[in-house]
Amino acid sequence: MSSRSRARQFAVQMLYQIQLTGQHVDDLRDGFWNREKADPKTRSFSEALVEGVLENIAELDLEIGAYAKNWSVERMAIVDRIVLQIGLYELIHHQDVPWKVVADEVVTLARLFSSEQSTSFINGIIHAWGTNNRLEVTP
Repeated sequence: MSSRSRARQFAVQMLYQIQLTGQHVDDLRDGFWNREKADPKTRSFSEALVEGVLENIAELDLEIGAYAKNWSVERMAIVDRIVLQIGLYELIHHQDVPWKVVADEVVTLARLFSSEQSTSFINGIIHAWGTNNRLEVTP
């Protein structure tokens, strides 16, 4: 498993803990890293994802809502919403990563942390967003 893939998993876990407990990320960080071991690069990317999602959560939820047909963001399972927020954060703010790579990573997160039905739902939203906003041109 790549360092970035593992970092995304850690980000899901941290954001989920923040959602459930209401803790501030600064209060959660030390305890989290005492339980979970990661190299500095993995930890740094994970923390960047968490901070990026938290700083842009309103924008991310608007994008999710725009692509989630017949679903409000508030009705989504917490884990599904977090996975989508991470994916869209990367798609919007890390344009150096091909959108299909992000889509694959998000589907992997959904398989790991959510249900099979959610995996299809999340894939549909990320795929729709990517094809509409980040279509790569092949030479």
